[in-house]
Amino acid sequence: MSSEKLEQFVPNKEFWLPRDKEDKKIYHPIDYDFVFGADQPPLSQPKYTLPNPHEPLFVTKPLGQYEPAILQKMDAFKPDPNKPHKVIYPPEPKSQTEVRDTGRELTPDELQRIFAGPTTIDFGSIYIKSRVKKYFSIQNQLRSTIVAQVEVNQDELKDSYDQPQVIPSAHSAGFELVFSSQSLQTFKGYVKYIINKRHEFK
Repeated sequence: MSSEKLEQFVPNKEFWLPRDKEDKKIYHPIDYDFVFGADQPPLSQPKYTLPNPHEPLFVTKPLGQYEPAILQKMDAFKPDPNKPHKVIYPPEPKSQTEVRDTGRELTPDELQRIFAGPTTIDFGSIYIKSRVKKYFSIQNQLRSTIVAQVEVNQDELKDSYDQPQVIPSAHSAGFELVFSSQSLQTFKGYVKYIINKRHEFK
């Protein structure tokens, strides 16, 4: 495009173009080629460094090929035995998917993704015939639903919650443990929990 044609695209060209001999002393004609970059080499294409396609993604529940970071650290599971859970899950599976998931045998790797605790619960010193409640938690970090149940064999814990709970993926269930003694004693016992009605742990 010629300088004459470029001139019409410049705003306020009457101000910039010399109008008389006095203006020529102050103002100078515009170099349109420079303004519009006609004589400038084209810009080179910018180069970006793409992120690593295998960079880990932080998720709180299983998503695609990613697993929650908590699976790598057992010490991240720290349930509070004094804090009750807000939700009690149903004792039986309802959908066909839940029936299938809760009825299958789990692999050793899958069982490692089910956390239970605390490992020790201290009921403290209590009065005879009084009741103290603590809570035992089971966390499901599998992609599938599980059914979990806590069994107690001691008379002191006979009022504990022993119904199964169908725990969805990436959720935790709480089981109430109720301790009561009819005599003066020092109590020490254990609870057993069962996953999918076939995997037993103490």
